[in-house]
Formats: sequence, C-alpha cells, structure tokens
Amino acid sequence: MDKIKIFFNKYSLLIFGLITIFIMLFRIPFWDETHAFNISCLKLKEIFYLTRIEGHGIFWYLILKPFNNVKFYPYSMFLINWIFCILALLVLWKKSPFNTLIKVLITFSFPFLNYFAPVARCYSLGILFLFLACSYYPKRFKKPYHYSFMLFLCANTSVVMALCCFYFIIFYVFELFSRFKRKMLSKNVLIKTLLIFVLLALTLFLQFFKTQTPYRDNSINFIFDMMNYLLVPNGLCITSFLFRLTIFISFYYSIFYLFKKSKKALLFILAQFITLSSLFIFIYYGNWWNYLFYYIYFIAFCWIFYKKLFKNKVIKIFYTVIFILALFPASFLNTGNMKFVNESKSLYIANYIYKNENYKNAKLYVLEWWNDIAPASLAYLDKKNIKIYDVYNRDRKSFESIKDIFKLARIEIDLDEFIKFYNENKKAYILTTDIFLRQNFKDTTYFEQNDDYIFETKKGKYLFKKVDEVEKYNLEIYQIFCL
Repeated sequence: MDKIKIFFNKYSLLIFGLITIFIMLFRIPFWDETHAFNISCLKLKEIFYLTRIEGHGIFWYLILKPFNNVKFYPYSMFLINWIFCILALLVLWKKSPFNTLIKVLITFSFPFLNYFAPVARCYSLGILFLFLACSYYPKRFKKPYHYSFMLFLCANTSVVMALCCFYFIIFYVFELFSRFKRKMLSKNVLIKTLLIFVLLALTLFLQFFKTQTPYRDNSINFIFDMMNYLLVPNGLCITSFLFRLTIFISFYYSIFYLFKKSKKALLFILAQFITLSSLFIFIYYGNWWNYLFYYIYFIAFCWIFYKKLFKNKVIKIFYTVIFILALFPASFLNTGNMKFVNESKSLYIANYIYKNENYKNAKLYVLEWWNDIAPASLAYLDKKNIKIYDVYNRDRKSFESIKDIFKLARIEIDLDEFIKFYNENKKAYILTTDIFLRQNFKDTTYFEQNDDYIFETKKGKYLFKKVDEVEKYNLEIYQIFCL
C-alpha cells in the first residue's frame, strides 16, 4: 500500500502531463479559444474595453499578447494554458490537506484531464491563483498580503472566479476587523490589506461594469436544466445517476452537519453556490464547461474546511464518492457535448480553402459568425495571407468586429445592402458550416430549389447557388446571382 502511495505521489503529475500534452497536440482550437487569441492581437485599450463583453479579466489576453504571432498558433496558447494547469495541480499536491487518493482523483478528474489542461482558456490561470489562495488560507493572518494578493489575481481572471473570491474576501475582512478589535492585528496591516481589496473592487468595476452577455433563446430552459441536473437524474447513464444522487444526499446531510459544527462553512458554501447559480440563471446561461466551476468551488470548499468536514465519516465517504465519479465525463455532460470542443474542423476548412485555387484569390464572406469558419479558421488562413469577411466586410482583427461579436451572431441582415458590395467583387463566395437560414434576414422570404435557395426581398430576387460542398467538414459554399 505504501509503495502505491509513493508511486502516485511521485508520478501522478508526470502521467497527467504526458496524457494532456498528447491530447493538446492533437486537437484543434474551437471558437472561444481562437476568439481569445484574436482579442490578444488588439491594442491594450481595446482589450480592456472588451472585458465588459467577454466576462473574462484582462490577464489571459495580456499573457497571450507576447505570444500571439500566428506562426506559432495554436501551440503557444496551448502550452501556456497547460503550464498553468500543471502548476495549479502542483500546488494541490504540495499544499492541500487531502490524502493521496483524493489528490489522484482530482488530478485525473474529467474537468482537469479533458478540459482545463488541454483547452486554452483563462480558467487554468484562475484555478492556479485560487489554489494558491487556498494554500495561504491557514497562514492568512501571518501572511495577509500573500493571501490577499492571490485573491486579487484570481478574481481578475474571470467573472466566475471573481464570484468565488468574493466570499473568501468577505469572511476574511470580518476576521481582520475581529482580530483588530482584539488587538491581534496592527492598524497598518489592516489598512494595507483593505487597500488591496479596494484596488480589486476598482479593477473589477472598470472591467465588468455594465457587462454585456450574449443573447440566448429560451433562457428559461436553463432553470429547468439546472433543476434537472441537481435534483432529477438525467437519462439512463448509471454514472450520471450516481453522481447526482450522491451530490443530492451529501448536500443535504452536509447542511445539517455544518449547521451544528460550523456556521461559517455552511454560510460559505451556500452563498457561493447560490451566487454562481444566480449568475447562470439571471445573467449568463452558460455552456457545460461553465458548470464545471461547481466542481472547482467544491474543491476549494473541501480544502479550506477539510478538518471540519472530513472528521465526519459519512461526509468523508460521500465526498470521496463525488471525487471518484468526477473521473467520468458522463457525470458532467450528456454524450456528444464534448464534440463542440474537441472536433473543430477549422484547420481542415482552412487547408481546403487554401488548396483550392478558386478560393485563394476570391473574396470570401460568412453570413453567420459563430462557427468553425469565422474566426476559428482565420488564424490558420492568416499564415497563408487569406482573409474571410463577415456581412459587414470587417477584417478579422478589427476591434469593431470583435466588439460586436454577439450582435453579429444574432444580427438582422439586410440582404439588399449586403449584395451591393458583394456584387462589386467579380469573384465572391459565401461560406457556411451552419445553415445560414438560421440568420434573421430583414423583410425576406425564401424557398429551397434542389440544393440552392431563392431569396426574395422588397427590392430584388436572389439565387444562392451551391457551388461546393464538403460533407466531411460540414462546409457549404455558395455564389449569389441576381434574378
């Protein structure tokens, strides 16, 4: 048993690193990863403005900025993210109070193995700072500046991490004032620590005040899905069923236990989970990877209240089962949802366009924006000096184009206005990996004619003629003719 423990203590991170770097090297960035890369190419003033739209702090874009040379795309941002994830787990292994089994389960859990390590987002950076803050938690009064600064950095990585840090800070401020009243803390330390949090509040206000969020249809569905996720096991998958059932039982048992043992721990976990759920329900409805932060919050909660929680054998058993079931993707998402992240066709589409002489020197447009073509293929095509334009003829690195990204996804297209400048180009094509009929066309009717479409507006009649189709990449290419 001791030999197994020694083996995992020595080699878990090495094994994790080898597996995830292999996954990383053989995947293609999906839309959100490339979007962050594109933002890093902008001016600092523009990047700072976009944090209000993106819901992510400025740190990730600033870190990517020195490495945004398209020649190294996407491996520069992949490697940076991977390093942050490895460092976060290194802190977990070196500083957390968990036993070896729990550390192994967290390390090889679905969120870390399949998402946080190989997918280049800002999240691993936030988790690193959160774990560092947790590591300083027992020494928060001896090293108040270290602890406060880690929370400052963590909160500036994304909105979800800012919410997590909020309750760390609230409880800490109360503790500081309590110690100050009992003359266990100097006035100088109190003021300097509070100034760090005032600076944090200011930076978050400047970045996220009046944050815009993407418009989503049928938003009420999220409330139903969330209730279904928490209370009613979804589908017939045994892993999914057990995961939700274990969470359900342990959550209510923990509430009764903590009500007697630690009001602070009870208030902490309830406040964090309720606030996170409120964010998803009322502000941003989220994608499945956003819900992985319930798991991250859970790890932080177990970390800082480990001594109180794991004294209870029932809680220890239930929480260990949760960590075991977190190894399985089915515990977190329905089958097929991971394809959106791991099956981007952007590289193949870029190569197809580049190798086809008809498209290399043509004017290429997209009518929809949220797909594998724009902007995901554009970073690859940049290497070949080929550009694709949206309905407003904007360049990929245009600040206005990225600023209005959510509008472009749902905008009402004036087909007559678009065709005016489309027809100015002798050789132009419309590319789509989605059904462009999902777009909202102004005062337009259409009908299908074989593989082509006829659009009719108040001012004209237009034929969208399919000239190319690559089913393997879900790519369709059209030319427009006036009738």
